[in-house]
Amino acid sequence: MKQGMRAAVVVWSALLFGRAAVAEVVSLQPVRDNTLCEDSFGALSNGAGQHLFAGRTGLSDSRRRGLLAFDVAGSIPPGSVVTRARLTLHMSRTLAGPQTIGLRKSGSDWGEGSSDAVSEEGACSPSAVGDATWIHTFFDSGFWGAAGGDFSAVASASQTVGPVGFYEWGSTAQMVGDVQGWLDSPTDNFGWILLGNETAPATSKRFDTREHPDPSVRPVLTITYSTDFVCEMTLSYGGSTLTMGFDVGNPMPVTWNVWMSLGATMFPFWSLDIPVIQPPVSFELPIPGFPRVGTIGFVQTLTGAGGIVCSDVKLIDTGAP
Repeated sequence: MKQGMRAAVVVWSALLFGRAAVAEVVSLQPVRDNTLCEDSFGALSNGAGQHLFAGRTGLSDSRRRGLLAFDVAGSIPPGSVVTRARLTLHMSRTLAGPQTIGLRKSGSDWGEGSSDAVSEEGACSPSAVGDATWIHTFFDSGFWGAAGGDFSAVASASQTVGPVGFYEWGSTAQMVGDVQGWLDSPTDNFGWILLGNETAPATSKRFDTREHPDPSVRPVLTITYSTDFVCEMTLSYGGSTLTMGFDVGNPMPVTWNVWMSLGATMFPFWSLDIPVIQPPVSFELPIPGFPRVGTIGFVQTLTGAGGIVCSDVKLIDTGAP
């Protein structure tokens, strides 16, 4: 019994034993950015401009909201787990003192056309085909659900922006969730909207865009991710109950499989689909008639979107004489 069981454990260990997580870092520039310039007809935008804005302007006292989107799925292997996300922007002009700028997840897709504002760019430019505007997602045939853009009611991150310089948003759990969602579902990647102080005039902050001639001041999204997963899995037996538990490094939907070795034969013993949850988790499984035959081998595996993400081999002494 023990020799056959151990042989099975050796085979399964070689195939499935858990791996150590390896952190990777990637820095992305936007694939598009734009400014929503308040105008009831959607006549203004700044798709190809060197700057985007958030807040209220001074002269016209109209609102500005910045848009940014990054190609996450095209830059990170599918099935990876995002652990950190940080957005760096360069604020290059303002008439206002410190203002809070919030980062909100966009709820609709939007475009960047060829509109290109002149001078300091705060007045925006006539909208071009495909531009995002105050009322359009894509000028002049697609529309936001509400004027000013569709976005989450909850800020993914906030930052107080004062004088000219570089500023960072994140890493926050919400930003990590946003980026992970864009990796897992690229068709839902609509980027973020920057919202400034819109309760008073002359609060706007100007940020440099991907079109700026100086690469060092362009927006950067820095993402830390892991292509592997870390999990701690446990099995214990007492009386007629088998307790199974696991603690994964990152919440994720998985299928939890437990295989049991009787002699040299491995067969499925327990399988459970688990939604996204915060670890740790444990289950108690009543098993009347559990064979009390000495040491028994179990293999637990967690299977996620990218296949087997980790596994563990356990030997349990059932307490048999």
